[in-house]
Amino acid sequence: MSQEHRRNEAPPCEKANEPCEPSLVIESANSRLSLMDERVTQAGLDPTYLRNAKPEIYQKLQQACSKCPEPDSCSLDLEAGDWETGQRSYCPNAAAIDYLIVSRS
Repeated sequence: MSQEHRRNEAPPCEKANEPCEPSLVIESANSRLSLMDERVTQAGLDPTYLRNAKPEIYQKLQQACSKCPEPDSCSLDLEAGDWETGQRSYCPNAAAIDYLIVSRS
């Protein structure tokens, strides 16, 4: 499957403007959160540490990620090991992740 095809792929309920099955919504939310954890990891941060030591920040990251307009782009970038592209263009958590990187020093 080409990257462009995967980028445009949506769950069947989204394509048909039908209500999604709850399992599809949960799966979508879980996949976005795993993308967020991967982005944080590729940025050199530890998502487990953030979740446990800074739960307020982690929760805000989750909220922003759950509303991301570009999850397919994010997935493709992270699969390629390129977390920085999203930081410069579409990631709603870019400023927060940049702040966490700078503040850990």
